[in-house]
Amino acid sequence: MRKSLEDKIKKIKMVAMDVDGVLTAGEIIFINNTDEIKIWNVKDRMGFALAHRTDNLKLCWITGRESKEVARCAAECHIDAIYQKATKKIQAYTDLKEKYKLQDDEIAFLGDDLIDIPLLRYAGLAICPADSPREVKKEADLVTKAQGGKGVFREVIELIIKTQDNWDKVCARYYEEGE
Repeated sequence: MRKSLEDKIKKIKMVAMDVDGVLTAGEIIFINNTDEIKIWNVKDRMGFALAHRTDNLKLCWITGRESKEVARCAAECHIDAIYQKATKKIQAYTDLKEKYKLQDDEIAFLGDDLIDIPLLRYAGLAICPADSPREVKKEADLVTKAQGGKGVFREVIELIIKTQDNWDKVCARYYEEGE
């Protein structure tokens, strides 16, 4: 890993992310023209559990769409903050910085499409999935091996936890508790 990337990762206190195209593959199934189903990756869900065991990372979702399914999943995953219908995502980002008293270099942002470019530019650590458009990849400090909806968050959170020297602590807690 490049030293500059490692230095950026060590500063991270919050991981903010888009939902569709990052936590899901971007596919939406509509039922009765009103309800929608999203497919979530179980590895990402475990990633949220791992993140919570560090005791020092905040998690946030910023999405341009609004969905009951996203709100339900955010509650299940104990996401610290969620912003839906955030068509100007920079407003949510600014609110997060103020609410949690963070600087840009303490925030990682995972985004997959053109609407995410402003946040990728502001965040201290800019990350995108492997299947993001070329324009988005150009803005990223890190392009994941995983495609959107296929374990992107799990890949990123493991990297952060390991780089911040918390991996053994997080894993030990599982072994001790038998979870």
